[in-house]
This record gives sequence, C-alpha cells and structure tokens, in this order.
Amino acid sequence: MKSEPTENQSPTKEVTLKPATPQTEQTPSPQLRRAGFGSPLLLLLALAGPVLGYEIPTGGSDLTSSQMRDWKFEAHATAQATGKLVEVTGQSFTNAWQITVGNESVLPNAVTLQGDLQGAIKQNDTLLLSFYMRALRSENESGTVKARIHIRQNSAPQQTAGTALTEVGAAWQLLTFPLKATQALAPGEGNVSVQFGNAVQSLEIAAIRVVNYGPDRKLSELAQTKEHYEGQNLNASWRGPAAERIAKIRKADLHIRVTDDKGMPLTGAEVSVAMKRHAFGFGSAVFPETYTMAGPDGERYRDFIHTHFNKAPIGMGLRWENWYGPKPSELPGMFDRLNATIDGLRAFNIEVRGHYLLWAPMGPQPAKLLKDKDAFRDALFAHIREKSAFTANRIGEWDAVNHIVAGVKNTSELCGKQLFADVIKLGHDLNPHAEMWINEGQVLPSGRRREPYFEMVKYLLDQKAPLDGLGFMGHFTSGSLTGIDELYGVYERFGKLGLPLQLTEFDVDVGTDEQLQADYLRDVLTLSFSHPSFEAVVMWGFWEGRHWKPNASLWRRDWTIKPAGQVWMDLVFKQWWTDAKGTTDAAGSYQVNGFLGDYEITVKYKDKQKTVKATLPHAGLELSIIP
Repeated sequence: MKSEPTENQSPTKEVTLKPATPQTEQTPSPQLRRAGFGSPLLLLLALAGPVLGYEIPTGGSDLTSSQMRDWKFEAHATAQATGKLVEVTGQSFTNAWQITVGNESVLPNAVTLQGDLQGAIKQNDTLLLSFYMRALRSENESGTVKARIHIRQNSAPQQTAGTALTEVGAAWQLLTFPLKATQALAPGEGNVSVQFGNAVQSLEIAAIRVVNYGPDRKLSELAQTKEHYEGQNLNASWRGPAAERIAKIRKADLHIRVTDDKGMPLTGAEVSVAMKRHAFGFGSAVFPETYTMAGPDGERYRDFIHTHFNKAPIGMGLRWENWYGPKPSELPGMFDRLNATIDGLRAFNIEVRGHYLLWAPMGPQPAKLLKDKDAFRDALFAHIREKSAFTANRIGEWDAVNHIVAGVKNTSELCGKQLFADVIKLGHDLNPHAEMWINEGQVLPSGRRREPYFEMVKYLLDQKAPLDGLGFMGHFTSGSLTGIDELYGVYERFGKLGLPLQLTEFDVDVGTDEQLQADYLRDVLTLSFSHPSFEAVVMWGFWEGRHWKPNASLWRRDWTIKPAGQVWMDLVFKQWWTDAKGTTDAAGSYQVNGFLGDYEITVKYKDKQKTVKATLPHAGLELSIIP
C-alpha cells in the first residue's frame, strides 16, 4: 500500500448493499488540462501509451542527436543513482540509457539525462516530443517507472518551452507528446532534460527526439494511437466463459411456493422478489476524516458509502504510525473519528476491514525500533494488542500483514519470515471473530512480486499460520494494464492454493482518458466476479475529493459520475442485481434464478399480503409462504 499523510458482533460475509439511483450526468465543457511539474507551459493532449504501427510524421526538422551516446548523465550523490549506455536488441534502436535510482530524492532533477537541441524553436511552433522507455524495477504500487521531460533553456533563467510527465511499465513503449511551444529558443540555447529523481526505480530510455513542424502544423495531425490492453475488444474470447462462470457460481434458483393455511396451492398469487444484499463484496476504502466531515460533501460522502458499497477498509487511522505519529493532544480526536466511522459503517451493516496489523516494509515503523529485533517485536505485538482491544469485535477482517514481500528493506530481514506467521497467529488469538489476510502489490499490475508472494504463501501454509485469504492490490496505471487472460492465469494459480482471494485496493489511473479507465475497470471487475476463488473487489476510494489518485476516482469532485462510475452502477446494481415479479402457476409455484445474497419476498393474494426475508445460497432455496 502507498504512503499517505497520517490521520460487537462480527459482521457476516453477506452484508447490506442497497441499490442507489445513479447521479445525473453533467457534461463538463471540453477543455485541455495543463500538465507538467515546475511549468504549466505544455498543453498535453493525451497521456502517452503503447503505440502500435505509429510512425513519426514527416515534414518536420529533427532538433536532437540520433546518437544517445551524446547525452549526458548527472546525479546528486544523495540519489545513489547510476547511468550507463547499454546495447539493445530486437528494437528499431540499438542502444539505450539504463538509469538506476537507489534513493528517493526530494527533487526530480537530482537525477537527469540531458541532450542539446541542435536547432531553433519559435514561440507557437508545433513540436513532437517522442522517446522509448521501459521499466526494469520499481517500488511503486503499479510497478511503473516515471520521468519528467523539459524542453528548456541551457542557462538561467532556464525558461521552459514544454514539459511532459510519463509513466510506463515493463514493455518497451513509444511515448509521443504533441505540444505547442510557448517559449522561443535560439540555436544552441536549448536542451532536453529528462528527470528521474524522487522515485526508487530502474529503467531504460532510448531514441529521444524533438521534431519541429513549424507554427502551421495542427496538433491533431500528430495524435498517437490510444493506449489499449489485451482483451479490451468487446468480442474478446474471454468474455463468453466469464459470463458462463458468473451464471454458474454467482446465481442460484429461488423456488417460492404459495399456499393457504391448509397447504393448498394458490394460483395467480403476485410475487415480488427484491434483492437487498450481495453475497459478494463490493467495497471502497473509507477515510475517517472525510467520513466524519461536516457539511454537504461530508453528508454526500457518507450517503454514497452507505448506498453503493457493502465492504469498507479503514483507509487511515488503524495504521501503526497513526498511533504514535500525531501529537498527544491530537490522539483523542483521531480515536473519536475512528470510532464514529467504524460504528457508522456497522450501523448500515457494512463489513469493516482493518488496515493493518503490520506493514512489512520498514519505512513506517519507528526508526529507533528497527535497530533492535527484540525491541521491534515487543513494540509491534504491544501495538497489535492495544489496537485489537480498541476495535474489540467490530472488525470482521484484517490485513494481518500488508506488503508482505515488498520494500527495499523488509521487517523479515530484521526478524525473519517467522514474524509474519506469528503476527497472523496473534491476530487470530486476539480477534477470534475476524479473518486474517495478507496483502501485496505488483502481483497483478507488473508481475514482479508474483513469485515472491506465491512462495511466501506456501511458507506460511507450511508454518501452519492460520491464514484466511490472499489479497491483491490492483493499482493499475498507464503502462501497467495487464491483459485479461494474463490476470486470469494469476487468479488460477493462486486459487489452487485453496484460499479465498480478493482485489483489496483497486483503482485505474490512466490520466484523463476516462473511457479507457471505464473499460479496464469493467473488465477487471467482471473477470474477478467470474472467478470462483474471489470473494470481493474493493476500490481504494471512489470520490475525486478524497482519492490518493484523483484521476482514478469514479465520481468527480462535484459528484458527477464518470464513465467508470457508470460501469460500477451498471454492473453491480443492474446486470448483477435481481429484482423480479410474477404470479404463481397452477401448483402455486414461482421460480427465479437470482444472484446470491439477501432478499425481501412479498406475496399478495386477494386482500392478503406477506413479506419475508431470505438468503439465497449457492445450493438454492425453496420457500413456502402463506399470505
């Protein structure tokens, strides 16, 4: 999980999820969004992505050297960075710069690759910035690497003619940025500066070009092919089998027989079957400071959670650093917000998920404890006991160990892997009503942690750790939209370990391409719902006003719904929701094939009426009702 600023009965798995009326869409006026860091001078038309069959348009003048060996690498000592020219095979270019950053720096320009511009740029010239890049190693949630590119003056005041930000995954990608220059640069006055600081990462970058087409070339003529992913096509072969699995594992027959008080069948009785609760978990992270916030947004936030979700991890407040980080005077308020959030969610029968007992990477823990194995273990276990006593039996499921194999440094280096098994066991002993899960990222988006995560699960099972389920973080970004068939293969492999699975932190950030976000959310949600090992899909936020990645929200800051939000509504509350009406036949029977969950069934016959509540399990259900 990512770093963010610090802030009585066990719930059942089948929790309330009430249908809600979709918000009215308000179409915003078209506008270009400014992009860039340190300069707003580049109007970025589209987030770059994989470009199939794209060729740099002719008619322009190359301003950069075709020889990457002419570029200069510089790094501040604190960045612990290296840069070297390496050979590349199988591509249209033969060499690339390999950049490794070992320490996160405050400033992006702590690590730079710089090349001189060989021609002039006039204000309002149409430029095309292009380059190839791929990720070798990354510590962020999506497994992607980042770069900031500036076209600017060589010397002070280093005014910028254009700026771009990009993020890519493991495959070579051609990134193209059409732009209008807002700063003139004389021959020999400009350069291209690519910045890699403030991220621990390793990457390769090649074939950096700036082509000048003059003032009359339209930006639209330089538009690149949009990013895509394998399985996006509506005719993709995976869709049919997924639909068949959903019908098989998420639905069952509900057979209702209506009789009089003597057991005689009543023909023509009116039957209404109204779904009230999904058995499957559809959730979102909830943040106590926003949940308890006064005013219209706070009220809207609470109402959305109560009506759109049935499962809610506490996004802040249950983390270790929150219990020692704030000033002592701030703790009572934090605990009050946390209590109000947990109790408020439970009042609407929303399952509360605890995040977390232990964050495995060493970063968030108190630095003084990391030097002493025994002191760290004692402090950790004391904190888990204190937190378990605070939550009592109000939490139905915990991330017992979060990011269990991630991190440049991991607590397992200090205490050994047995620590994780001990944390899971302690969590169970202190919270016998709750399930203990583990959680990890870069299993789905990049695959870099698939094998370590799989091996860690096998280790815990060998140690007889009372592990209840496996969580996948799903923080997908441009450059890390894993193909649907590949995702299914990961689901299958981990499913064979015999533990339930869930997508614990799901979001899709592809910049301003709202349709691509909606498509990928639709397909990952569908695939997960179709897999028999999956129990839940949980978004890591839904509203742009409280989201760690605003572009990944489902509802905008003004609460208008985005295409991705409409996907959520259409799937969860329409396609996968059962509301049916009919009349009984000559045998007094009425049958419907519905989605698993809780229902209210109302029977009317002449002047009599009766409503009963029932839960539809996978084995199906037969009910006899006397109106």
